Amino acid sequence: MHLDSSVLPYLALLIAVVIFVQGGYLLISGLNGGRDKEVSRRLRGLGTPQRDAPDDPLRRKSLSAGKSPWLTSILESVSLRSFDRFISTSGIRMTTERVLFLMIVASAATFELLDIFGQYDLLICAAGGFIGAIVFPLWLISRIRRRRLAQVTAQMPDAMDMLVRSMRAGHPVATGVGLVAQEMQPPIGIEFADAFDEMSYGSDLRQALEKMAQRLGIEEINYMVAAIRIQSSTGGNLAEVLNSLSNIMREKKKLRARVKALSAEARFSGIILSVLPVFAVVILTLSNPHYYDIAQTHNNLKIILGGAAALMVIGVLLIRKFVNIRI
Repeated sequence: MHLDSSVLPYLALLIAVVIFVQGGYLLISGLNGGRDKEVSRRLRGLGTPQRDAPDDPLRRKSLSAGKSPWLTSILESVSLRSFDRFISTSGIRMTTERVLFLMIVASAATFELLDIFGQYDLLICAAGGFIGAIVFPLWLISRIRRRRLAQVTAQMPDAMDMLVRSMRAGHPVATGVGLVAQEMQPPIGIEFADAFDEMSYGSDLRQALEKMAQRLGIEEINYMVAAIRIQSSTGGNLAEVLNSLSNIMREKKKLRARVKALSAEARFSGIILSVLPVFAVVILTLSNPHYYDIAQTHNNLKIILGGAAALMVIGVLLIRKFVNIRI
């Protein structure tokens, strides 16, 4: 049976589309929700996690688990370990290996789609595949991660109050951590549950909390860990220190909300200035489709337009830097 060579590009396109759709579905279905629901269901139960469950989020394997030595050296690199921490703190249920695989497959599929349907140059197809299948998913996961960490920050004062009440009732700090893991809603309940499970597996309180602080990188948790570390070495009333930290966190939250309200006009002006050039290009293209045709044959004009686009991106980043004040 002879297969016509003209059918091969369409067959490759069909396979690329199927892989791209499947990868997009797996990526979207795994974002933020499945992990929290599973842990919430487990915490509402008897408090005895099923350690043998294959999808137990508290048993997340390392990148190099069960891999060959040469692959272990690659997966244990600093960049991939940072990416693994980035994925784990975003709340995504999928493993880091699957996310990397889907991004690579989606990049190849996007490149193939642009090459076959768009008939673009090789450089444009490569840039489209990189932006559409790598930059955009990373941006999306980054937004989900920031939203999740913001929720953890907002829940920290209540978690501290619960910890203080547990200590004033005569319970040790480890028991208070377990109480926060059981009573608090995700995502902070999940993070404290991870720390409590690490203590159950043999880590002491300081090690478990320091690991949580390194994983999340939130200042409020760093303050709590520092207070516990100082109290364990020098002594003192830890409940009062944590209560003061809780009050400071609430005041900081109020101040951040006030600054956000006062800078709302500047942030809105930044959005308008960022969108205006793109809007002008779209209007010119719709009103006169051949307005930029000369750019395809004029090399100097290509350089000028590319420099203008680069300056616009730099301007957008500077505006975001000026109006997004961190406290």
